[in-house]
Amino acid sequence: DTRPLSIGLLTWGKSRRRRCQMKVLAPQVCPSSTPTYLKIRAETPVARLSSLKMDGKGRLKTAVWCCKRASKDNAEREERLRMLRDRQAEERQRKLEELKMQAQAAQMFREQKEEERRRRLEDLRQRDTDRRHQVEERKRQIWEAERDRREAILRKNQVQLFLT
Repeated sequence: DTRPLSIGLLTWGKSRRRRCQMKVLAPQVCPSSTPTYLKIRAETPVARLSSLKMDGKGRLKTAVWCCKRASKDNAEREERLRMLRDRQAEERQRKLEELKMQAQAAQMFREQKEEERRRRLEDLRQRDTDRRHQVEERKRQIWEAERDRREAILRKNQVQLFLT
């Protein structure tokens, strides 16, 4: 009789959250091993246990799992994963572009501020030069006025000396 028989639940795992249970469907004695080992076929919702070896005391020795999903489900899963990877790559690229644009905007802002500072300094230098020229011009005018006044006084004195 090759009909699957349910002989109970097989449980393994150390912690409660990680403990796995599955229904053992078809126990078979493995002809290639000693009678203390059993080859057991069992299934879970996600995978099928193709071979499981237990010792005579009921302890799990080795297990080989096969994927139970159909190729269609597997293809859909691969498609979802590919789309997710593409979306993540696009998001990374978008963030990189945003960072580049922010860096470019910051650079332009720094250059603009530097240009404004240079313009302000140049204006200050120009104003300072203009003031210096105005001061020199006033000094020259004062000096010329003083010279003209002295010359006028000298001429006046010479005229008076000449008359006396």
